[in-house]
Amino acid sequence: MRKKNYKAAIAKQPKDPNGYSALSDLYVREKNYSSAVEVIQAGLHEQPANLNFRFTSAGLQILKGDQTAAIAQYESILKDEPNSVLAINNLVSLLLDTRSDKESLDRAFSLAERLKGSTVPQFQDTYGWAQYKKGDAKSAVATLETAQEKLPNLAAVQYHLGMSYAATGQSDKAAEHFQKALALEPDGTSLKDSIRAAMK
Repeated sequence: MRKKNYKAAIAKQPKDPNGYSALSDLYVREKNYSSAVEVIQAGLHEQPANLNFRFTSAGLQILKGDQTAAIAQYESILKDEPNSVLAINNLVSLLLDTRSDKESLDRAFSLAERLKGSTVPQFQDTYGWAQYKKGDAKSAVATLETAQEKLPNLAAVQYHLGMSYAATGQSDKAAEHFQKALALEPDGTSLKDSIRAAMK
C-alpha cells in the first residue's frame, strides 16, 4: 500500500524530493536495489542538481555491486562540488578497495591528501588506508589508531589497522584486530573474505 502512496505523491509533486527518497528507502529495505536506483534516477531527471539524490544513487550502485557506476557518480559530484569532503572520502575509499591500476591509485592518493588532518573518524580511516596502500604503514598505524578509538565497532577500521600492524611487523596486534573485524563484519561481504584471507 505504501508503495502506491509514494508513487501517487511523486506523480502529484514530481519536484518534491521526499517521495523519491521514501520510495527508494522502501525498496532498499526489500533489498530491491535496481528499483531503488530507478526511483532515484527518476528524481534526478526532475532535479539533476539534487546532491542528496546523487549521493544516494552512488550508494545504491555500491549496494548493487556496480562500483564503476558509483565511481563515475562521485567523480561527477566532484566536478560540480570540488570541495565535497564526503564525495572525496567515498571516492578515495572505492578506488583503494576496487582498483589496482597506477592511475586510479594515484588519483586516490592525491585526493586523500585533502582528508589529511580531518577530525572525522571515517575520513581518518580512509586517509590511513591510503597511507597503508602507498606503502607508509608506520604513518597508517598512527592515523588508524586514532580512527579506531572513535569507531571501535567498524569492521573496516579494525581490518585496516590490522593490515597496517601486520605490515609493520606487529603480528600479535594485527591478529587481535583481525579477530575484532571478523566478529563485527556480517557474513557474505567482500570485506569478510579479505579479513579471512588476512588471517591465514
